[in-house]
Amino acid sequence: PRTSVERQRDELFRILTGADPARGLTLGFQAGCFTNLIPEYEQLDRSPASGQPGRPPLDRALGTIAVLHQALQALVGKGQRFVEDGDGLSLLMDALQPFRDQLQIYFSDEITPGRSKLGLVLFGAWLLPLRRLDGAGKVGSGRGKSHEGAERNVLVQEVARRFVLSNAEAEWLAALLQGRAFLEALDSRSDSLDRKALFRYFQQTGEAGIAAALLFLSERIAGGQGGPDELTSKGLPLFRAVMSAWWEQHEEVVEPRLLLNGNDLRSEFDLEPGGLIGELLAALKEAQASGQVQSVGEARAFILGLLNR
Repeated sequence: PRTSVERQRDELFRILTGADPARGLTLGFQAGCFTNLIPEYEQLDRSPASGQPGRPPLDRALGTIAVLHQALQALVGKGQRFVEDGDGLSLLMDALQPFRDQLQIYFSDEITPGRSKLGLVLFGAWLLPLRRLDGAGKVGSGRGKSHEGAERNVLVQEVARRFVLSNAEAEWLAALLQGRAFLEALDSRSDSLDRKALFRYFQQTGEAGIAAALLFLSERIAGGQGGPDELTSKGLPLFRAVMSAWWEQHEEVVEPRLLLNGNDLRSEFDLEPGGLIGELLAALKEAQASGQVQSVGEARAFILGLLNR
């Protein structure tokens, strides 16, 4: 507590980007290094993980960090490939290979000078199990699961402020965890990540959706939900769809160029400037991303259909 918050933050990120972040965090936690800045962990470590009796959420987070670290090290060519062929981590590393060059650049990028996305995604994994403390200092608000995502987002913002992270980093972390929750909900329903879902996913997450997909898959593997058969049928297709959409279909799925603009709508449909035009353009953009609209003629028909309804 006698050191500055900035010093504590910088040392933490050195651990996260060091040789063994899971072990570094374990030792730091055992030594009480993080009590001042993240008191929520003090209670959380004594609470069994949901669906995994006897395994504290802290252990789950550290397991996810260990998987993430190995995958990220393999990306930058520093990892040792000591995993068994065909196991969950091996399959993840193989899935990364087609996008290796892009991912190397992506994770080395710094949102704030001195802290790369590589460190931030590991920091995000560390925040995953956190829950807000209630008035009695206990974990959880008692308001039910429907509030969990919103509360976690608020907590992420609070922790980011405690660590004096930039606003851009706090927003990136919130988008990271939002994207992970999006994929988790999709996976639990066994839904496919079609073009419309991909468009909505990246509308919520932006480029943080790339890291969120890796976090989601790493968490499944670390939690024992990443057997080869299950990963091949569910987790890996979601991951590949996200990677492919961002780097191979960006102009078609993620950020399609509108076939009609606001001036077109005003002149062709005799509309007044206002919110309606924005709503129509947003709907048109999603229709283009999903493949429903592919030409100017189809765009006009689509807008006319919306106006008639």
